[in-house]
Amino acid sequence: MNDRSDNPKPAEFAAAFAIAKEALQFVGKFQTPPTPKIYEVWYRYAEGNNDAIKEQLSHAVDEAGEVSAEMIEQLYDQFCTSSDDVDARISRELSDEMADLESLIASQLTAGNEFRDSIDSASDKLGTDATSDEIQTCIAGLIASNTKMQSQLEESSSRLQESQSQVSELRNDLAESQKSVMTDPLTGVGNRRFFETMMIQSLDAIAERGERAFLLLIDLDEFKQVNDNFGHDAGDHVLRFVATETQNICPAGSIARYGGDEFAMFLCGESADEASQIADEIRRFFSTNSLTFAQTGQMLGRIGLSIGVARLRPDDDRESWFRRADQLLYRAKESGRNCVMVERALDR
Repeated sequence: MNDRSDNPKPAEFAAAFAIAKEALQFVGKFQTPPTPKIYEVWYRYAEGNNDAIKEQLSHAVDEAGEVSAEMIEQLYDQFCTSSDDVDARISRELSDEMADLESLIASQLTAGNEFRDSIDSASDKLGTDATSDEIQTCIAGLIASNTKMQSQLEESSSRLQESQSQVSELRNDLAESQKSVMTDPLTGVGNRRFFETMMIQSLDAIAERGERAFLLLIDLDEFKQVNDNFGHDAGDHVLRFVATETQNICPAGSIARYGGDEFAMFLCGESADEASQIADEIRRFFSTNSLTFAQTGQMLGRIGLSIGVARLRPDDDRESWFRRADQLLYRAKESGRNCVMVERALDR
C-alpha cells in the first residue's frame, strides 16, 4: 500500500487552482502575454506570499490600472530568478575556459620539450667528427622543431587573445546579472534586494571594523495626491526625479527604493551631525524647488519629504535598526511632515 500522506490534500488543490485562476485573470485583464515568466509573476502576486512583488505591482494594479509585459519581466528577473543560477552558468563557462587554457599550456609545454630534446640531440651528434650529412640532418631537425615551436606559439597567442576576450565578456555578464537583480526598474536605483544586501553589509562592517553607519528612511509626503491630481505617469516621473536628485545630492550614499514612494539611503562613516545635514539638504532641495511635468506642462508644485535617521548600534540586527529608523520617520510625519528626525544617542 502506497503512503499518500505527502500528497496534496483536496483543499490544497482547490487553493492552488484558485490562485492559478486569479493569475490568468490578471494576464487577461492587463493583456500581458501568458509566457512562463509572466505567468509566474502573476501567480506569485495572486498568491500574496512575495512581499516585494506585491509592493511593486499593487500600485500599478490597484491605482494606475496599467501593467506592461516589460514591467512583469523585470519583476521576474528581480524576484523570481536567483543570481546563483546566473553565477552557476558563468562559473561553468569559466571552468570550460580554464580547461581550454590548461590544454593550451600542456600543448605549449610539449612543444617546448620537443624543441629542447632536438637541441640536446643535435648537441650530442655534432662532435668534431660529425659528417656533413649528420650536420645537415641535425640542422634540418632543429629547423623543423623551431618551425613547430613557432607555430605553437602563434596558435597559443591567438587562443590566449580569444580567452581574454571571453573572460572579459563573462566578467561583464556577471556584473550585469548582479546589477539587474539589484536595480529598481522604475527609478534606476537599488531595489528591495539591494536594500537587504546593504543592511547585511552594514552589519558586517560594524561587527568587523566598528564603522559608523546611518540608515535614512525617506517618504514622500502625500504622494497619493500627485497620482490623483496629475496621473500616474506624473507620479512615476516624480519618483524617478526624487531617486536621481537624492543620489546626486549625496553620491557617497547607497540609495534604494524599498516601497512604492519610500526610499532608503545608507551612509557610512559620517557623524550624526553630518548625517543630519545630508538628510536636511535632501529635504530642503525638494521642498524649495517647484516641479513641472514636462509632458503636459502641469505645475506639480513642491515635494515634501519626511526622513527618519537611525544610527547602527553594535547590538543591532536588521529588524531593530530598521524599526528605529521607521519610528523616527513616523515621528517626522506626526510632527507635521517635511522634516527630519535623527537619532543622536550614540554619536561620538
